[in-house]
Amino acid sequence: MLKLLRAAILPTLSGVLYFLSWIGFGIWPLTFVCLVPLAWALRRASLKQALALGAWMGFVTHLGGYTWVIHLLTVFAFLPVAVAAIGYLLICAGQGLLFAVFAFLLRYAWLRTRWPLALLLPAALGAAEFAYPLLFQSYTGVALMPLRQVIQIADLGGPLLLGMLVAMVNGAIADLLLSRIAPQRRLPVVSLASVALALIAAFVYGAWRISRLERSQRDAPHLMVGLAQPNVGASPESPGFGPDAPGAKRLAIFPRRRVGDLA
Repeated sequence: MLKLLRAAILPTLSGVLYFLSWIGFGIWPLTFVCLVPLAWALRRASLKQALALGAWMGFVTHLGGYTWVIHLLTVFAFLPVAVAAIGYLLICAGQGLLFAVFAFLLRYAWLRTRWPLALLLPAALGAAEFAYPLLFQSYTGVALMPLRQVIQIADLGGPLLLGMLVAMVNGAIADLLLSRIAPQRRLPVVSLASVALALIAAFVYGAWRISRLERSQRDAPHLMVGLAQPNVGASPESPGFGPDAPGAKRLAIFPRRRVGDLA
């Protein structure tokens, strides 16, 4: 039992760091280190152990990030709290298996290649997030949402590319830590340089993309638009939406209703 508890420490830490970096907590810098404890735990693991460690990390990750599932099941599925809690645990376990697949792929490649973790982590995470089916789709790269410049690279590879960038940084940090216990104690220059270049490229692309979009918006024709929330009960006849209202809108949008030109 004590051995199991010790084995669970690092993947538990990874899971906590992961959900703290994500939406709801928003401590986004933690996303750049959240996979490092798991990678350290995997360095001597068998493939079977890698599956177990990854599954536990995924379970903890969703346990902290998906607490809203209980509210969802009680309010919208009309389940008793006890049943909703069981459903919550099952969803956390099922969704968390994504990280079991990730850990398995990572350890499999790690055992059979001499490639740095700065390459193996993004490859394994990208493959797992692409292939594993989820009831509630989520991506590691979503934690980067506060970084406007960086997230623009989603133009090029979607949220998978954002997650792979996160994994690359984690892999380089893991390479650095592992180099400290290696006999040669050589700095992982290639890993660190590759990550630095990737981050610089992401920021440069993002800054260029944002400036280009802002310039396009300034030069584009402007249209006054009104957007009504459907549960408020607004209609085209409501005050503020008619053609004679102050600042009348050329276009009024009513979600789940018709879009009408009120000019």
